[in-house]
Amino acid sequence: SNAGGVEKVCFYLNQIISKKGYNVIVIDKEFIQNYSLGKLYAKVFGKIHMVAFTFLASLYVKNHKRKNDILIAHGFNAPFSKIDYLFLHGTMKGFSIKTNAPINSKNKVLFYLEKKAVLNAEKILAVSQNAIDEVKKYYTNITKNYYVVNNGVDTSVFYPTNENRKEITILYCGRLDEGKGLADLLQLAKDIENKEGYRFCIACNNPNNMNLFEGLSKTEINVGVTINNINEFYNSGDVL
Repeated sequence: SNAGGVEKVCFYLNQIISKKGYNVIVIDKEFIQNYSLGKLYAKVFGKIHMVAFTFLASLYVKNHKRKNDILIAHGFNAPFSKIDYLFLHGTMKGFSIKTNAPINSKNKVLFYLEKKAVLNAEKILAVSQNAIDEVKKYYTNITKNYYVVNNGVDTSVFYPTNENRKEITILYCGRLDEGKGLADLLQLAKDIENKEGYRFCIACNNPNNMNLFEGLSKTEINVGVTINNINEFYNSGDVL
């Protein structure tokens, strides 16, 4: 989907592996909803929540894995099955601690699922050394096969264009929530409200907390910018 960075990594990973001639099965929420056990769960309990998805996805993998299949997972999505490659984009525990988020029972369940996924992975591909350091600090000191695979840029989608601007335009791309530094974004919007020659443009995938920016005439919020027009957004600014 177009929800964020993890989803884009999945999108490109699917493309790359498919082009190499492999048959790819993507086990996402829609897939599990159409899986026999997923249908049964939904019939009994209703909506398939995140934790239920992890159990159902793990069960599907365990029951359908063939001898030569290569299993690739992201974070805690299939923590109870043996995985060949686990992509880590950071850790939930590290995120919670660094953003001073309240740690409740729900958070602790996610920490446990993430730890299980790490322990069940043969090789771990992390988008940064920081992600590896967090795993070692919070989840396990067992020696694992860690590799850093930094995120790259698809230059067929993202490339510079010539834009002429009268004002200095500051861009922010991401969700408007506490974990992304909402207070600082709001302060920035207020600070430039009375400054000449500046404007602030935001691209986000949902309208959460947009109301906090109401009345700020020099701040523009674009909801639902897709991969088809995000390059235009990036090229509209001077500072990201």
